[in-house]
Amino acid sequence: SVSVTDRHIGSDCKFYIYNLHRHFENFVTDRVDARLQLAAMHVATSSLLPDSQTNMSGEERSIELIRRCWVNRPLSRQESIHLENVRYICKGNCAVLAMLCEELQASFDQVCFLYASSNNGKDRSQK
Repeated sequence: SVSVTDRHIGSDCKFYIYNLHRHFENFVTDRVDARLQLAAMHVATSSLLPDSQTNMSGEERSIELIRRCWVNRPLSRQESIHLENVRYICKGNCAVLAMLCEELQASFDQVCFLYASSNNGKDRSQK
């Protein structure tokens, strides 16, 4: 992620840079937090019709992105926020995505004890 500060307002704006997959022509990233943010955007702008670029609905693309977020470490603070955003947006609209988010959160919670002594209350960040 890249952070930019607006000197006129004094606010800190974060954004992600995605790559365009050369064969499938969809956005990809190696970062879990960026992938979760992209999943939130897909489900928030979803319709029942498949997108002409991905040939999937936003919900289907979000499910695909969330499945690629499994890692064997606790979530960073930013990743937790993005996962919670996906869960909030899909609540009541996409049961499969909501259950997948719950399962992903449970998986992260199971490995928290492994990092409790080395984390010392600080967020673990990727890369």
